[in-house]
Amino acid sequence: MPIEFTHVPGKTHPADPTAPFFYDFAETATKLSLIEDIGFQKIVVDDPAGLLTNMDIAARALHRTSSLEIVLTHWAGVIEPTVAARQLAALDAKSGGRLSLRMLSEPLSD
Repeated sequence: MPIEFTHVPGKTHPADPTAPFFYDFAETATKLSLIEDIGFQKIVVDDPAGLLTNMDIAARALHRTSSLEIVLTHWAGVIEPTVAARQLAALDAKSGGRLSLRMLSEPLSD
């Protein structure tokens, strides 16, 4: 039975508790390389800034990695469904099928 490892970043940057994990993308690119190199198969993109920011982060992460699957959190109803479908399909096609969705009906309250 295969085992997959998924990295779920903490909500904040260790050096600055007000900054999210993806705050400094140059630093994040280095972290993504390390995460990919040590064997994680997936990373969850769930930035508190919202869906459009998450799509941008996912696009950048897919561009900077070669095998890491990006699990993008998507809230139903935030974007018109056909627009979201087109954007997500474009991201998935550009990445060679490395995009997964984590669908939520409403934002998490944690």
